[in-house]
Amino acid sequence: MSISKSGGTETHVFRIRIKEGVSQTTEELNGIGHELGLQGRVAIDGKIMHLMLNARILEMDEQLDKLLSIFGCSIDGSVISRERLPFIHLSGFKMVRGSSSLPIRERHATHGDNICLDCRAELKDPEAQRFGYPFTECPVCAPAFHHHETLGSLDTLNHLNCIPCREEAMDPTSKRYLFGEISCPDCGPAIFWQRKDETRWQLPYREAIQQVTAVIREGGIVAVKGNNGYHLLCDASNEKSIRNLRKRKGNLLKPLTVMYPGLSEAAEDMEINEQQAAALLSSTGSIVVCPFRTPTNRLRIAKTSLTGILDRQGIMLPHSPLMQVISSAFEGPLAMTSANPSGQSVIYKTEARSGLWALADAIIDHDRQINTLKEEPVIQFTDAGDRILVRGANQSLAGLFLVGQHDSHAIALNVSHHSRLNAGYIRDGIFLKMEQPAIAAFNDAKSFDQKDPCQIKPEVIITERVPKHLAESYSPFHHHWPEVPRLNTWHHEAHFASVLAEHNLLTSEVPILGVVWDSGGYGIDGRQWGSEHMIRKDGHIQHIAAFDELPYADPETLISGHRIAALGLLRHRLDARRLIGHLFSREEWPRYERWATKGGEPTTRSMTHFINGVAAILGLTSEGYEGTEMNCMPLIETLARRIQMDVSQPYELKVRHGSVDWRNMIDTIIGDIDSGAGREMIARRFLASLASLIAQVAAAAGVKKIALSGDVFTAPLLVSMIAEELGADISLYIHQSMAPTDECINLGQLALWFDAKRRSLISGTEESSSVSDKSRNVE
Repeated sequence: MSISKSGGTETHVFRIRIKEGVSQTTEELNGIGHELGLQGRVAIDGKIMHLMLNARILEMDEQLDKLLSIFGCSIDGSVISRERLPFIHLSGFKMVRGSSSLPIRERHATHGDNICLDCRAELKDPEAQRFGYPFTECPVCAPAFHHHETLGSLDTLNHLNCIPCREEAMDPTSKRYLFGEISCPDCGPAIFWQRKDETRWQLPYREAIQQVTAVIREGGIVAVKGNNGYHLLCDASNEKSIRNLRKRKGNLLKPLTVMYPGLSEAAEDMEINEQQAAALLSSTGSIVVCPFRTPTNRLRIAKTSLTGILDRQGIMLPHSPLMQVISSAFEGPLAMTSANPSGQSVIYKTEARSGLWALADAIIDHDRQINTLKEEPVIQFTDAGDRILVRGANQSLAGLFLVGQHDSHAIALNVSHHSRLNAGYIRDGIFLKMEQPAIAAFNDAKSFDQKDPCQIKPEVIITERVPKHLAESYSPFHHHWPEVPRLNTWHHEAHFASVLAEHNLLTSEVPILGVVWDSGGYGIDGRQWGSEHMIRKDGHIQHIAAFDELPYADPETLISGHRIAALGLLRHRLDARRLIGHLFSREEWPRYERWATKGGEPTTRSMTHFINGVAAILGLTSEGYEGTEMNCMPLIETLARRIQMDVSQPYELKVRHGSVDWRNMIDTIIGDIDSGAGREMIARRFLASLASLIAQVAAAAGVKKIALSGDVFTAPLLVSMIAEELGADISLYIHQSMAPTDECINLGQLALWFDAKRRSLISGTEESSSVSDKSRNVE
């Protein structure tokens, strides 16, 4: 069974060479676009047509071909370049004056700003003017360093001091035509180099690159100012350097990314198929999780220090010209991570660079300002080729939304101190991804200043229901606009609504099962949820099943982790110490044993917590990592992939009165361990059990459509097994534009507001969201 894909609307820009003797008036072009039913804009500069189209991806080439046929042109022979933009809503079709009038100024707002193929080739071509130049870029891949427009006017370009750059920017056949940020080695930005406790120097870029590679070869760590902020680099083959990097970051668990100079170099260590290669070269500069080549003892990287026992590694190609030049000069794989202590914000402003000295031995940067903090998407693929987003271009946590109207569509801004807007907008019930930073326009259509959100009056305030002490941060907005309606949403219904919005299912009248498995979020009863099964029908969400609760944290320290999860799963067994006693010190065990025997608060039904407990029972975690909610699903999938089983016999998970009883599963797992069954088989059966549970709940509910959300579903093997278990009669929907992690919450909140407004449910000053919990009789 293949996973359902809706193929949302996209925006593309084409540069097309017009044949000699062909000319069209504005009226004629507008008429042609209207006749063909196109949504877009067109501008003609000399013999170059700049065409901006909105269409579903499967229809894009067909619409372009129809238009070009009128001019006697073909796609293959006439299209000079093609660029996919973040979605920009274009109503109707019309001609504008010059390409600088096309509304593409925000096209790089949250992309990873990856180098395009043409610029990457220039960087590596010794005959090219910009060979090895660390600021090689064009309108297709220019990073969003500046507030002003990337496309300039002719008057702006006339004031360029560099004559060769000015001539290139004024040539309609050049890919840098009207490119306002054009530069070359003779006129480009300044490069700065500094070792720890030494003077900062401005150096020629080739000399600065030599200094970088020398420090890395010595085993040092270098902070590099890339397109998305500062990153830390070290030699990916040097065990000591990697351990040092982890120690300074405070990141002992998470796999590090490996950056290769190019695809061919990456393919020496990794198995890379066509889909993965396309993702690595895409405009978003994605990190792609790929399997290692076997045998792994021939790898050029220090695998154990990078990923532990995992059989896959996140890799990327250099996302900025500076990174490309450094990577090519080093001629080997580099371990890479963001420049921030674990749990803190990434450093991206030059004035904050002093904070890098706790992490790096040297810094290379430049005098171009980064205005927007962004993160590279992380992508995995199932064996069937379905894309699984582990992290999107922006990460976000749910908070407070202010929502208004502009150009007849809803635009929302998250003003929580935790998060940034990463959602988009809803038009006519269809989710349209708006990949822009926290920018919004409201009823007065004025620009919004993030620092003073009370300047504007929103149409609605959307919040996530949280405990009272956390909800206090919303108070200023409620007090400032007491007459503005409010919509309170639940964490897991927002997850559910987000995947429905991505697949245009918000207005569906057919019952849909939503399965939201994640690390947790507050539920109706004020406790931590996270293994939810919900039915959406007639605009209402009814909760139908969830896992039985287990202890969430040590009540004395409120520290959670895999040890606590395992102890909670074994609290009904007398031999718990035999199974997991090694995870506790001799002094710790009596206290934890008393706590487990008595029971206590807080509890959770988090699926991530449950999975981590199973991983600890299987011996996949070790002592010393307590206090970290590590994601153990990749460890379990690594084991499960080691054996090939067409049919995996699931463990028993019984659903009684809306509660999923996991105790029999745990007892059977312990029996398998005691009988000498391999961990690989147990891991495979465990995943089969989770897939079987979803099929069991769907069959009992009589639904034919299932939507998955939550961080558990970043696991490609589990998603594949679910699709296989459900069979061809069930439609399975997963996130396509966003990761199933909490970054999709903002979209879900926006979708719930749209749906409530559509059904005219928001009329007073406060409304609760539509979810109800029938499984536990909670009001």
